[in-house]
Amino acid sequence: MTTTRVPTGQDLVCLVCRKQAQDIDHVVNRGMGGSKERDVPENKVPLCRECHDLKTVGRIETWIDKGGWEEYWYHWKRKGAEIWIHVPVEVSQRYKCLVLSDGTEAVARTPASSPDPLAPSPSAEKEEGDGGHDSGDGGIDTP
Repeated sequence: MTTTRVPTGQDLVCLVCRKQAQDIDHVVNRGMGGSKERDVPENKVPLCRECHDLKTVGRIETWIDKGGWEEYWYHWKRKGAEIWIHVPVEVSQRYKCLVLSDGTEAVARTPASSPDPLAPSPSAEKEEGDGGHDSGDGGIDTP
């Protein structure tokens, strides 16, 4: 006999604090402009009970942004803070909600420090500027 278990929030990590999630939160409530359908995966995220409670009472603010094709970002900050935490997420067909994208980390930014998506990364600039040589102490320079 095979038993199929339905995955729950406890199989996931909280998108705010990275603890084990206990709840699936609707980012935008139906009564506040959210989807007409309650369980749209693009509007649901796993949260631990503490972070879910903080969001419910308004101490954490959240929103979701759809970037490019099939690309989503979960944004959160403490109420009154200037720094938003931006977390790359993707729709999980298994969990029917947004989950952390594979191998990604959250990025903290103030509104004025949003990067230019077309600018080269700092590591790419270093490689181009020094001809591939290691400029660190104790390293071996290679031609």
